[in-house]
Amino acid sequence: MTSFAVVGAGWRAEMFWRLAGGLEDVTCVGAVVRSPRELPVPVYTSLADCVARWLSLADQQKRNCTLGWGPNADGERGRWGAVAIGAFVLANGLPPERAAERGGQPAREVLERLTEMRRYEAPPGPGHPAGDGRSGPWERR
Repeated sequence: MTSFAVVGAGWRAEMFWRLAGGLEDVTCVGAVVRSPRELPVPVYTSLADCVARWLSLADQQKRNCTLGWGPNADGERGRWGAVAIGAFVLANGLPPERAAERGGQPAREVLERLTEMRRYEAPPGPGHPAGDGRSGPWERR
């Protein structure tokens, strides 16, 4: 599954969340907008709120996230992938509300753990190549 957030609520943003609504493995997790409003996706009124949402995801979901924006006042567009979002958190710390919930900014080691994106490893079991090998599609005949 791929997840993304958009910055803004104009026609381009609407095109992206409508497109995601029609695709099985793509989800728009929200829009960062200046003022609260009704949208068909979750609304974040700051980049900090959106980053806090990203931090709450499982590692494999963080890996598949993108934050895109544009055009800004200068007509520029851009996007951050998961690595850039993590680098932003490492450089700037947790969003203010998340830091307050934790009693202040955590140490760098804690930020590294919060932003890490380990690969998902399914536990071995029946039918799994690392499992017992006696059942499922991996059975030797």
